[in-house]
Amino acid sequence: VQEAARDERNLLGHYVLLDLVGKGGMGSVYRAWDDTVGRIVAVKILLESSSDSVERFIREAQMAARLRHPAIATVYEVGEIEGRHYIAMDFIEGDSLGQRPLPVGRTLEAVRDAARALQHAHDQGIIHRDVKPRNIMIDRKGAVYLTDFGLAKEVVPSSSTQLTMSGAVVGTVEYMSPEQARGDSRGVDFRSDLFSLGATLYTLLAGRPPFRTENVMDTMRAIVDRKPPPLRSFNSAVSPELEAVVEHSMAKDTAKRFPS
Repeated sequence: VQEAARDERNLLGHYVLLDLVGKGGMGSVYRAWDDTVGRIVAVKILLESSSDSVERFIREAQMAARLRHPAIATVYEVGEIEGRHYIAMDFIEGDSLGQRPLPVGRTLEAVRDAARALQHAHDQGIIHRDVKPRNIMIDRKGAVYLTDFGLAKEVVPSSSTQLTMSGAVVGTVEYMSPEQARGDSRGVDFRSDLFSLGATLYTLLAGRPPFRTENVMDTMRAIVDRKPPPLRSFNSAVSPELEAVVEHSMAKDTAKRFPS
């Protein structure tokens, strides 16, 4: 910490940025030291500074801060220093789901814990919209966390400033639901997250995503029109009952998916 603090570029208010641990389309995430309370935290810094990006960034923090669940990282602070917008939250030291192979039973336990966190978000009126293996973390003690609410959407907005993306494709292609692939923002609801969770479980058990094509557009068409190959053709340890659960989660029609 002392060494990093010697470089002014690593200073963000009372935070000392130690390591870059992740970078996405919206922001960079650092392992950082909170000098006020003396602890390691994760600090996400917004890359863009447009008013729309800032508003989305702040709403991400506000929604995540409302969620109090052992499998969702706690948000400590949202702020801005010299034009740099940031969110400080729990630092999860571990791996994303799928980074290392797990037995079927442990995979199911991890996805179960993520499902409980997802249900908590749904109970608060929040749709995640980007459920995928990379956004489910397992820490060094085996605890599971559902992360990254950067694309989350409120079903019932708490104010008139709710942001919409009508007609836009939102999410990670391999795990998005058919309604997301069609750009049908009005058709996206809690069951869209369940499709993505089913696709996540399929990937973890099969060792590959449900749909493999040459390009993004072909993948989106496949999600809308085709069924994935039978899960048990890739993993004989998967029971017929488990295969049926995954297929039910990934039904093309939202009404045919699990209600929760």
